[in-house]
Amino acid sequence: MPYWTKEQEAKLKDMVSQGKSLEELAAHLRRSVDAIVLKAKRLGKEIPEECRAKPRDIKVTETTKTTTMSMELPPLKPAQELISMEEMMKKLLGALELLQNPSSLSSLEIKRCRAVVSTARTYMHMLEKFEQWSHIEQGLINMTAKNHTEQRRKLPAWKNSPN
Repeated sequence: MPYWTKEQEAKLKDMVSQGKSLEELAAHLRRSVDAIVLKAKRLGKEIPEECRAKPRDIKVTETTKTTTMSMELPPLKPAQELISMEEMMKKLLGALELLQNPSSLSSLEIKRCRAVVSTARTYMHMLEKFEQWSHIEQGLINMTAKNHTEQRRKLPAWKNSPN
């Protein structure tokens, strides 16, 4: 849903005035919470703090499906290995291929593909920076080792020199 209709904008303003939660607004208008906040801001409507409180469980009903999401996420565990640039490119290309024919995808699948595209772009940029910093770090380690070796080589000569 790329564009907001006048009816949706009016409904958003009305529901914010009623003190509905962000999650209720998002479910009713079938938009993300971020999209709701951004649109409200653009319309000059401030979202009250009590509307921003997150309930523990949200029930979102679309046609015949009911989904319950827990708002508590498990803690993130660090990855054991980095994904190579090639692997990330394959994931990116797979998502882009799926997005070539969006009519065959559900709205959730489209959102997931878009998230993969966005994440892949960010990851590849960060991986490039990581590789640059790793190269710089290794250079510093090599220079420090060389400096220590040189200092050790000079140490006996310094001890034996008369003062």
